[in-house]
Amino acid sequence: MLLDRLAVFLNDESMQFSYILDNRRIEIQIDGKDWAPIIISEMSDELYVVSWGEVEYQFKNKEKAYQYVFRLCKYINESLQNV
Repeated sequence: MLLDRLAVFLNDESMQFSYILDNRRIEIQIDGKDWAPIIISEMSDELYVVSWGEVEYQFKNKEKAYQYVFRLCKYINESLQNV
């Protein structure tokens, strides 16, 4: 399941995120920042919605949705470490 894979990734100690996971949704909060959370919703087996603030992307492929969120979180984490 996509959301479980993301939770495993976010549990890495080097990541600066907190998250809330429920059945069909994960909300990712950036630690120490007052930013809007990244929300990933599993609308159906074939539709995933990733939103952050006013930006929303829809994916029909679970792997593409995972890769998008993975890259986004890695980029944010690296940027926070370089500050």
